[in-house]
Amino acid sequence: MQEELTRTARTTWWIGPALLGWIMVAATMVFQVGNSYLVDAISRDLNLSSDDWANVQTVRALAALLVVFIAGQIPSWLGYRTSVFGAAGLFALGSLSIAAAMNIEMLSVGYALLGAAYGSMAVLAVSLVNAYVLDKGQRATAFAFLGAMVPAIFMTFPLLTGFVIDNGNWRFVPLGWAVIGCMILLFIKLAPSRSAS
Repeated sequence: MQEELTRTARTTWWIGPALLGWIMVAATMVFQVGNSYLVDAISRDLNLSSDDWANVQTVRALAALLVVFIAGQIPSWLGYRTSVFGAAGLFALGSLSIAAAMNIEMLSVGYALLGAAYGSMAVLAVSLVNAYVLDKGQRATAFAFLGAMVPAIFMTFPLLTGFVIDNGNWRFVPLGWAVIGCMILLFIKLAPSRSAS
């Protein structure tokens, strides 16, 4: 009986913080890949100049930069579950704001929220895997999967994003990001309620 429980634990170790970490990293990569394909479509639709777009992206970068320095410490203050909930909520809300944007102000708010979210989500994801996948073999597998996931996303999602923009409306792309953010919220129970520290 004990051997069976041990075998089950070994085969299902990834259903927990590791899975949540993978989904969070995937969300940040999908956003980074898709964003560069939206430049022309958003600029045409909202009548933005190249300077306007540069300013919007500067707001996003600053928001990410401000959050990334404290993202690693937030779980020790609030716990992983609350931290992931906040980051995923900002990710979904920012994505919805971009999808609904009718002017540069709303677009800037959406990108600021999204920048803060993805700046913290990448740090939280790696922190989750590092803190809660303790077995050496499982940890190696978890980080190897993270490493393999990034190029896979960079190879597939540009094609998917381009297809959506060419055959539909650019607003479907940030709506897709919002769905990913909501999916993270559905998986929130996989996050530990408190930090390992």
